Amino acid sequence: MPRRLPIHIPQTTDELTTGWLTEALRGSASDVGVPDAEVVAFKTGEPGAGVGFSGLTVRVDLTWEPADPALPETVLAKFPTDIANNRGLVESEGTYDREFDFYERFSEGFPTRIPRLLYAVRDPGRAWSSMDRQFRILNRVPDWIARLIGRYSHKMVRPTKRRFAMLLEYVDGARVTPLDEIPPEADLQAILGAQALFHAHWWWSPVLHDEAPFAWRTCSQVPHILNGGYAVHRDPVVAQYPQYLTPSVMRFADWVDANLTAVVDHLNDKMA
Repeated sequence: MPRRLPIHIPQTTDELTTGWLTEALRGSASDVGVPDAEVVAFKTGEPGAGVGFSGLTVRVDLTWEPADPALPETVLAKFPTDIANNRGLVESEGTYDREFDFYERFSEGFPTRIPRLLYAVRDPGRAWSSMDRQFRILNRVPDWIARLIGRYSHKMVRPTKRRFAMLLEYVDGARVTPLDEIPPEADLQAILGAQALFHAHWWWSPVLHDEAPFAWRTCSQVPHILNGGYAVHRDPVVAQYPQYLTPSVMRFADWVDANLTAVVDHLNDKMA
């Protein structure tokens, strides 16, 4: 299997072109009855809400020829982060592939409101058997070695050269709640209601037995690896961001650190 597709896949805003956007959005243009429409100009900027830490998220305003109100005026483009350590950590747990698998397989007809997938492309990755072998090896190491890996994971992981690009519907008025704020009661009710719909839709669903994306399990030693990283970086990060990482926030963070094993066991339960 080739490791890179023989096509152009932009990884930054500088690599975006009108031609690539036209081809990527060809399906969307055809769906609304304007198959020959072309993107003749575009402008990039920051999205209205949220900041990505594992990737680059960009608002792209489009100019079409011929113009048609049914064509998307704005899309959200997503690329991997260019910070090598962050990308290595993200890829080691298959985070990009998880997101792509989710949007490609489940975004249509999803029980709660999510951005519509317009286009997604990625280079081929490792086989499931390779990832499974990695997890089995990690699961056999002693806890102290796993914690040691966590302490030095930022030096050990290496990003791949795979390319990822995704275009999503741009949702105007989308909001996020910053770490240092408690959502208003109305938001909390909406969040819990959406989670209830989500769980009811997938509860005991046979699709949860499918290999992708559910083969991406969190290995049992991940809590110990994260414990090691947390022990090294906790105090320096708190000292750098005291306005966000208040004593009450850190009490919760320390609780999560101490109970990660139970949390991961819960996440790994397919409930199917």
